[in-house]
Amino acid sequence: MTLKAALTQALTVIKYGDDLEGPFDWVHDLRYRVRTPDDPNYTRRSPDGTTITRVNAMTGPETKSFAETITFGGTVQPDTVRIEDRQTTPYGEDVTFSVRDNAGVRHTGTATTLYPIWSATEPGLVTALVYAP
Repeated sequence: MTLKAALTQALTVIKYGDDLEGPFDWVHDLRYRVRTPDDPNYTRRSPDGTTITRVNAMTGPETKSFAETITFGGTVQPDTVRIEDRQTTPYGEDVTFSVRDNAGVRHTGTATTLYPIWSATEPGLVTALVYAP
C-alpha cells in the first residue's frame, strides 16, 4: 500500500536521516498541509493551509520537517492506515484515508497516488497527502 510505504519512509527519515525517494513522487508537485514555519513552502501556503512542494527540492532539514509534519511528530502508526473511500482512474487513485497515532487518535485526510510505473510489486507514488484541519 502506497500510503503505508510513504508514512514508513517518513518515519525512517526522522529516525535515521534518510531521504523520501521511493514512495513520494520525486519530480512532480506534492500537495500537503503545513503545520510549522519550518515546513517546506510554509510561506506559500494557500488559505486552506496546504502548500505545494517538490521532494527533490527539499533540503535535509526541510525533508525532516516535512516527515515530522505528515507523521504528527513521528507518532503515526503506518500499519493502521485505513482507506475509507477510493476513486480510481487508469493512472492512480484519489483516496480518503485515516491513520492512528501512538495516543490512539485517528487522523483523516485525502491522498492522491499514482500507480507504479516500473513494477507492480513496488508502491505507487504519492502526489498529495492532505490531513483534515
